[in-house]
Amino acid sequence: MQRARRIEARHNNEGKRMARAIEEIIVIGGSHAGLFAATALKKAGFRVRVFERAPEVLRGTGAGIRIQPLMADLLKREVGIDLANASTRTRFDRHLAPRPQAIGNKIVFEQAEDGQFASWGSLYRALLKDFGLERYHCGAAAIDAHQTANRVTVRFASGREEAADLVVFADGIASTGRRRLMPAARMQYSGYVAWRGLTPESDLSNGTRAVLKDARVVVIPKLSHVMLYPVPGEHDAIAEGERRFNGIWYRNVAEGKVLDELMTDRDGIRRPTTVAEGAMQPHHVAAFRRDVEAELPPAVAEVLLKPEPFVTPIYDVEPSRMVFGRQILLGDAAAATRPHVSASTAKAMRAAYGLAAALQDAASQDAVESRLAAWEAKHLAIAWEFTRRGRAIGQRLQADGTFVPGAPENTQITMPVDC
Repeated sequence: MQRARRIEARHNNEGKRMARAIEEIIVIGGSHAGLFAATALKKAGFRVRVFERAPEVLRGTGAGIRIQPLMADLLKREVGIDLANASTRTRFDRHLAPRPQAIGNKIVFEQAEDGQFASWGSLYRALLKDFGLERYHCGAAAIDAHQTANRVTVRFASGREEAADLVVFADGIASTGRRRLMPAARMQYSGYVAWRGLTPESDLSNGTRAVLKDARVVVIPKLSHVMLYPVPGEHDAIAEGERRFNGIWYRNVAEGKVLDELMTDRDGIRRPTTVAEGAMQPHHVAAFRRDVEAELPPAVAEVLLKPEPFVTPIYDVEPSRMVFGRQILLGDAAAATRPHVSASTAKAMRAAYGLAAALQDAASQDAVESRLAAWEAKHLAIAWEFTRRGRAIGQRLQADGTFVPGAPENTQITMPVDC
């Protein structure tokens, strides 16, 4: 009887496998978007492998991330990741006057606003812990892929080849997948860069900590803007005094020679997306710090003056396509939106879970194609809305000088539930 039940169970499982057109999936890119895809698809029952070009598990901690309510709820409900234990909270949107318009830390606007923030590292570690290291492969730089019938083979720089029923390229704004699949698509420079740095809260004076308390702090000097908010500290600590403050100053830099010079590191290498902490040419850092002291209120200046800064140009990648047969673009690989709508990470996460739901019980090639087409249309529309809103806010802040704090058109976009 037991043997008969085992045979019946095996036949049932085989029937389930035969009823699904996709079983094996490769994800290219092991950062947030790739891990969103990997965890969602794994939960849906697919066999998933992640390939990351970096030689070891990622260690980046430089950026902060705003956590949308839907994002936190979905991660807790579907994956069991409770970001309450790895994120900080704020209660106010607080704007300070720049120098020389005011002396000291003068509040010019404040409203109630619930904010939840993670560091890049705290979210990455939570996702990686959930997915596990067994199928997370480092030192694997994908350089090509080709589809034959309903199978895709990926070729890596090492000469290694791996095949699957579907490949998801979630390999960031400089995506190899996008360059292959959409060679005409371009990263469009916005006209400004983000100077960034992380400062331990324990290094700040009591006066500065009082000014920053419970708030996302904003300063809008002429045709630029600064943002500060707390993120988890070492070992993802979120207790007051153990956190770090993420400081960002968006500054206009002309495309061409000026931008090229700024993005050339101290070793003389022109970096396309980031000049890392400690790698900037010293004279750029010195000029930045002089401007911080001259233009920003004391509390904000204290945060930005302490760390070694790093610089990231702000780019758009316009939404166009996400589906190419059995090859998929996801996250910034598909569409990169400006940070002003606080939705890029949430966009990638929701697209990943939408993809898993679309494919979960697709039993034929026709079903796969129709469901991917519907998924693509829905998420391209979301990406276009984020792109339009981000560009408009950036224009008001960095070009027109017409940004009004608290105006509805300047608020973040909340990710729709039904997507």
